[in-house]
Amino acid sequence: VPATISKERALIVECGAALYGIASRHVIGVVRVDGAHVETVAGGRALRQDDQIVPLRSLGAAVGAAQTADESWAMIVEHAGRRWAYAFAGLVGEHELVRRPTDVLLSAFEHVAASATLDDGRLVLWLHLGGLLRLSEGRAAAPAR
Repeated sequence: VPATISKERALIVECGAALYGIASRHVIGVVRVDGAHVETVAGGRALRQDDQIVPLRSLGAAVGAAQTADESWAMIVEHAGRRWAYAFAGLVGEHELVRRPTDVLLSAFEHVAASATLDDGRLVLWLHLGGLLRLSEGRAAAPAR
């Protein structure tokens, strides 16, 4: 087995017409987005979680997918000691997946780390959290879809 193929648990979410996965070890929690949790702050929206204000971003906007008005879920992720929340449309669930390296065409997307396939054959793009955060903060440009 090549060293680049590995098995890991991931939270799978639906965003636009695509499925995205993020390593479960980075996910602090998943919550329903409603008016009680979301606040407007300087620089956008934020989610109040455990008496903390967590910046809330649209996953669809970050990855360049078609945004839907119904981003009713949010995942709270942690990276380098900081937390962010990403809103998305649909929750598929947590699955143990075999990660495979991405094709050369996808290597231009720094937020896509690998790919995987669900048992039903659907493709999951495995997100690299560091690259996703750089896109969200505007420090990197998403290549054309």
